[in-house]
Amino acid sequence: MSLETGAEQNPETQATPTASPVPPARTESERNRNIHSIILVCSLALAGCFFLPWIRIFLGTPSGYDLQQLPSNEAKLLWLIPVTALISLVSALTRKSVLTAAQIAGAVPFLALLYYCVKLGGDLLQALQIGAYLSLLLGAILFVAPRFLEKPKP
Repeated sequence: MSLETGAEQNPETQATPTASPVPPARTESERNRNIHSIILVCSLALAGCFFLPWIRIFLGTPSGYDLQQLPSNEAKLLWLIPVTALISLVSALTRKSVLTAAQIAGAVPFLALLYYCVKLGGDLLQALQIGAYLSLLLGAILFVAPRFLEKPKP
């Protein structure tokens, strides 16, 4: 017998590799499911913002629903906000055309604000209330979130 004291012969001196706690990478379906959930919640919340106070005027703080009941045909354009939000909600549930529907629903509050600012003047921005601000915030999320959806790999 030979007296070999190498690491091959002495298992006590061998360094054993330890597993480092690395979180597993999210799969494509998990990430898409999370983004679809964000789109669902934001779409539902955007439809709900239609019933919150939108603007402060001398008579009170009407909601989007109250404003669309005005006799003007231009006020009926406000219905585009909850309608596109509900279309986005349905598309996120069915996972069909989510990118297009969510981005349209996200752009509509900004287009409405732009339209009414041009029509009524820049003073409109000072009179906005929580419903309008939340609609703009949720619209921005709906416009950006679908861009993070991953396309299925063939």
